[in-house]
Amino acid sequence: MSGQQVLTSTNPLQTASTPSSSTTKADSSHLPAATAAPTTATLPNAVTTKSSSITTKPASFAPPPPPGPITYGTLTPTSSSLPFKSIKLKQRVTTFGRHPACDYTWPSGLDTRVPKFALDIAFWRPRLERSLTKHPNLKWQVDKDLRTIIATRTSSAIFVNGVALTKKPDAEKGLRYGVLRAGDIVMVFDDKAKNEKLEFRVDIRIGKSKSKRKQGDVFEVVKEEQEDGKGVDAGSSHGSGLGLEGQAVEGAKDGDSQGNDKQSKDSSGPIPAPSTAVV
Repeated sequence: MSGQQVLTSTNPLQTASTPSSSTTKADSSHLPAATAAPTTATLPNAVTTKSSSITTKPASFAPPPPPGPITYGTLTPTSSSLPFKSIKLKQRVTTFGRHPACDYTWPSGLDTRVPKFALDIAFWRPRLERSLTKHPNLKWQVDKDLRTIIATRTSSAIFVNGVALTKKPDAEKGLRYGVLRAGDIVMVFDDKAKNEKLEFRVDIRIGKSKSKRKQGDVFEVVKEEQEDGKGVDAGSSHGSGLGLEGQAVEGAKDGDSQGNDKQSKDSSGPIPAPSTAVV
C-alpha cells in the first residue's frame, strides 16, 4: 500500500523463538559412551595392613589373701533360739559367755541368763596334752581318737540334750565334762517367763564326735581326776574349764540367773585335763 507505513509489533518478552517439533535432534554419535558409576567408592591412596598380634603384659593384681583357719565344727543357733552368730571351732579350745575374755561374747553383759563363762569346748583325746608338750607341731586334727568335749564354769547348769552339766563343786577335785556328738543340742538358758531361750545345734567335722549318736546313746557327765598333777596349755589365751592351763581372768565372777554365783579359784584358771578314755 502506498503512503502507509507497515508497523511491526514486537513482544519484548519474546527474546527467542521456540524450536518447532520438526527440528532434528543433534547427532550425538560422536560423543563417547557413558561409563557406569562405580558402586563402591575407592579411597585414594588406600593402605592395606595385616592384622598383627599385640603382646600385652597381664594386669597386675594383688595376691589373694591366705586362707583363714579351717573350721573343725560349729555351734549354730536353732530356729527357736534367740539370734546369735554361729560359734566356729577353729582352734583346740573355744569359749562362749558374756565375759569379754571369751572367744564369742554375748552382746549384753548385763544379761545374767548367760553365764560369764558358759561354754568351754575343746578337741581332746587321752594324753593329748602330754603329746603336745613333747611335740608342739603334732597334727592333732587328724587323730583318729580325737573327741570334742564340753565343760562349763558356772554352777547354774547348761544342758546337753536335756542333761544338766555344771562346774565341779569347790571340794571336788578333777573336772566335770561330757563328750559331744554331731546333732547334739546345747542349751544355755530357757526363760519360760519371757518365752526365750538360747540353744545351739552341734556340728563336728573331725574325730569321733563327727558321727551322730546311735539310738539309746545319751549324753553323760563324766567326772575325772587330775592327770599328772596339772593341766597343760592348749593354745587358749585366757584359760578354760577344760584343764588347759592358761592365763586366768583376774577378778572375774561367774553369775547364774540369780547373779549370786561366786567364781572359785578353778572357774577361770587351770583345771586338770581328763585322763580316762571316753567313748
